[in-house]
Amino acid sequence: MKRLSFAVALTVALLNSVSGMSPLESLTRQDARSLGSGGASLLFSTGYDSFFGNPAGFSGPGSLTLGDLSLWGYMPMNPGSINSMETLSSGYATVTEAEAIIDELLTDNSELGFGGAVGLGWAGKGLGLGANLVSEALLSGTKLDGSRVIVRNQVNAIVGFGLPIKLGLVEIAAGADVRAFYRLDSVAGGWADGRDLVLSGLGYYGPGQFENYFASEVMSGGIGYAFDAGATLTIGPLSAGFMARDLFGSVALGETTVYDIEHDSDFPTDGTDVVELEPTYTAGLALKFNQSGLVAPAFFAETDDIPGFLDAISTDIADTDGILATMKAGAELRLLRIFILRGGLNKNLLSLGAGIDLYLIRGDIALSQEDIGGLTPRTGISARVALKL
Repeated sequence: MKRLSFAVALTVALLNSVSGMSPLESLTRQDARSLGSGGASLLFSTGYDSFFGNPAGFSGPGSLTLGDLSLWGYMPMNPGSINSMETLSSGYATVTEAEAIIDELLTDNSELGFGGAVGLGWAGKGLGLGANLVSEALLSGTKLDGSRVIVRNQVNAIVGFGLPIKLGLVEIAAGADVRAFYRLDSVAGGWADGRDLVLSGLGYYGPGQFENYFASEVMSGGIGYAFDAGATLTIGPLSAGFMARDLFGSVALGETTVYDIEHDSDFPTDGTDVVELEPTYTAGLALKFNQSGLVAPAFFAETDDIPGFLDAISTDIADTDGILATMKAGAELRLLRIFILRGGLNKNLLSLGAGIDLYLIRGDIALSQEDIGGLTPRTGISARVALKL
């Protein structure tokens, strides 16, 4: 097992070595449908979800999504924090009180912010063709003084294909896509004057001051591309899958200011600073029962830290917490083919969700937690609605 772990780690390292300098993290939506089950279902995505998950889903039944809207927010979801947010938004708190409230919220959550994604497309019957926009803004830090504002935006156009193969009881699906995108972010690391931006945005520095602070901030943007590929193998209720996203992806970044974008439409498109996207590799299993019935349970488990997962198993297979810390696991229960209940663990952090799936309209909501690397886990709430044919 240790030799296998080493071989996988070496393979991933070699694939990552394609990137030459400071990889850029991919920007994706916070999808309520996936997050409700611990983020563990995108490896077995179908329809529109395959634009963000496994392109092998393009080999499944065809569906046209006329509009898909996701909204999310990052904040501690407890009564005290909600009351603090209400006090902050009321405008009656002093500057000192506002700073204390934000400090407490950052201590509890590490990041505060919001985001959204909108898109449309055809997916299935061997073809994927779609477009989407993902955008979010975050306040990151341990307290307001010294915090940073991070703004990220990405417009994607995706063309992909899927191939189904049936060999007796074995069903194989394979797929790939290419994404052309435009990325526009705050400069690397975010804007350092988070305190002034937040307090001016709340109106504490007087009218017009937020625009003055905001206009001078530097944005980094450019045109890029990336490839995704994946496959699934299904025997009865059991499926196994693998996908690689952001393969060989890069973007040439240039710089501008918020003022120049607002007044001169100066969106950088011909930058010389070429940055590679950081690829991700995901493997996992799924069990789906009675999917056409009135009660249809499904279970998912996947990891995007394959070397860490194999190392955890080979070190101590009885260490459940250590193994779960390297993976995502979740369950979904569909009732009457309409109502959906979800639950899961994202690296030992709990997620809950629910949804409704009608003929033309689908809606989902989720409350989830996420490990963001050495800081207090980030809590978020997300919602999604889609119009489909």
